[in-house]
Amino acid sequence: ALIPGETAAFALSMRPDFARRASLEPWACLHGVGSGFEQARPDNEHSAYEAKGLTLAVRAATQELVSENRRAGWALTDLTFAMRRIYEWQSMLMRSPDIFDTPYMIDSPAQRIGHPGAAALPLHMALAAVAYRRNYAPDPLVVAFAGSDSGERGALLMGAP
Repeated sequence: ALIPGETAAFALSMRPDFARRASLEPWACLHGVGSGFEQARPDNEHSAYEAKGLTLAVRAATQELVSENRRAGWALTDLTFAMRRIYEWQSMLMRSPDIFDTPYMIDSPAQRIGHPGAAALPLHMALAAVAYRRNYAPDPLVVAFAGSDSGERGALLMGAP
């Protein structure tokens, strides 16, 4: 972690053929990644309801899911209680009815442990992998997303092995 109190996490990812050769059993599978950029930041007056960057990132990460007419029932976010980011998230959800199953579980670890900073997506990957490994994940598919104050947004789609 770069800032005291900020989360530190890592995730190891490898191709399935390499894992087999190394006799490693996967804990989770990465199905898609996406990125985008938001114009709305804490230092300007752009509307967070535009949510173009987050929507683009989530839709790019879930292309495979949507093309197969499947839906995810679990979301991991880096949301704290910042209304700007919550508005952005709400807009993305309204534009993505074909991605999330109903009902779905939304989990925001940052609301319990504090802002994870740059470790948000690796933390989500680690949490999802452990949940799949220990059989307590609420759904076989999870969409995780995070962003920075400067506007970068990232998303990924993971699933049980």
